[in-house]
Amino acid sequence: MYKNHLSGWSGSYWASFGARLPRSQAKINRPGCMLEYEMRAKHFRWLFLPLLAALVVVMLSRDAPYTIGLSAEFSQDKYRIAGGTAPWALTFAILIISLFFSLMCARPAEYEPMPSGWLRRTIAFWIDFVLAVTAVGAVLGTLPMVVEWRRTGVFAWNFERTTPAPGDDLLFFLLFLLAVPALVLYYAWPLVRGRPSPGACVMGYQIVADEGATLTWEVAIKRTLWGWTSFLGDRKRTKLRIDESYKTHAVKLE
Repeated sequence: MYKNHLSGWSGSYWASFGARLPRSQAKINRPGCMLEYEMRAKHFRWLFLPLLAALVVVMLSRDAPYTIGLSAEFSQDKYRIAGGTAPWALTFAILIISLFFSLMCARPAEYEPMPSGWLRRTIAFWIDFVLAVTAVGAVLGTLPMVVEWRRTGVFAWNFERTTPAPGDDLLFFLLFLLAVPALVLYYAWPLVRGRPSPGACVMGYQIVADEGATLTWEVAIKRTLWGWTSFLGDRKRTKLRIDESYKTHAVKLE
């Protein structure tokens, strides 16, 4: 058995590991979280599960589909742009963001070894994708809503039109610049904080570094950008390629 002692900007991190990686608990104080809640990270699954279920029910109950965020279709003879947000989407966004930040400040969970868990991690990825896109789309959708409101003088939560307007290209570019970093932050921050993502929390695991330390921002961002490769032909592998590349592995929350 050995111990790693890492000193950081706001505290220290202690972790113990054995040959079989027995149950461990790591208290990690990293920049970006002023408070640490008494509630352990694993218990947040009982908050995210009903939130996710309610979100699915609300999305499936919509009578007519409409765009949350911004979308467009361009061709030689067709132009369509739609965007905006909705009160229900903003409500879910506030809840998702609030729980996400609370999870990042929760006490670290104890954990033990687990197999690579391809199916479990695939489900967690899609849970995270739904939560992240809902939160980011609902918040950023307020921008095209306000722009269209100022242009027409008529308030509407959503809009759709088939004629171009000045500033459409700039609006798309601006939302892209805001959306991509927000989505990357959603996946990368848990790796830096040493906490599970909401999807991983629901599925009962988290990603940790092989050496026991938390990942740096550089490694976490690279791993996030290439994370989709872990679902390409890795179903029967004992260790996913993304874990091999960035020296990480999954552990079961206890």
